[in-house]
Amino acid sequence: MNIVIQQPLFFPWFGFIDLVKNADILVFYDDVQLPTKSTFINRVQIKTSNGILWLSPPINRSYSKHNNINESYYISDNKWRINHIKTLERNYKKTKYYKEMMNIAEDVYNYTSNNISNFNIYCCTKLLKYFNYFGKIIKSSDINVIGKSTERLVNICKKLGANHYITAHGAKNYLEHEKFEYNSIKVSYIDYKYNEWNQLYGNFTPFVSVLDLISNEGKNSIDYLKSEIVDWKIFKEQNRTEQNRTEQNVLIYSLYTNLLFYKSQAAA
Repeated sequence: MNIVIQQPLFFPWFGFIDLVKNADILVFYDDVQLPTKSTFINRVQIKTSNGILWLSPPINRSYSKHNNINESYYISDNKWRINHIKTLERNYKKTKYYKEMMNIAEDVYNYTSNNISNFNIYCCTKLLKYFNYFGKIIKSSDINVIGKSTERLVNICKKLGANHYITAHGAKNYLEHEKFEYNSIKVSYIDYKYNEWNQLYGNFTPFVSVLDLISNEGKNSIDYLKSEIVDWKIFKEQNRTEQNRTEQNVLIYSLYTNLLFYKSQAAA
């Protein structure tokens, strides 16, 4: 049984959908500390006529400081919700599936809870429903699982009967893969791939809210998601190869620029 364990995000990019669609179980990891700086938990990019714009629900930091995500809140003032809706209307009204996108966005912004976990999970589940995801959805705060870091992830998998943990790239720097293998749990990473979709406002970028994809392609959006699942050992080797290639290119460029410098000095 495949499992994804993911913090609840605010109108995430296509990669979230592409990751979760592989999971039989999605666990929203909401009983961990809310980051002190803005992350994709409370911000996302959209395209506008003036370039990239961040949509960022303001967090009530005086109340949420040092709290877990499920204990933290957006500010209760509805102005940010109204401003976000107007921003989406202004910048996406010329797209083909604008109404479909706005139906999702308005429904989410009308959700009454300011609790970050509840609001973001509602947001994510609305998007997943649009993409016909029917897996089981659970909050980590609703299950009594102890442990820290990798140990806790392993314990969540064991409690829910999952034998295949699928994760995003950020985990490669801290995940102790051997602990999963010791417990007969396979680990895989998502290898993000996509076909470019129609977009307004200049050059294509995938690093925007999936609302952009929905607004431009509607129910055809799923056809643009082409990511693959890769075993962790293969993924790490691919990353090591890419890192070596980058280091080699940097070295070559450095040698080249030094050569040009010495030639200019000799000619002086």
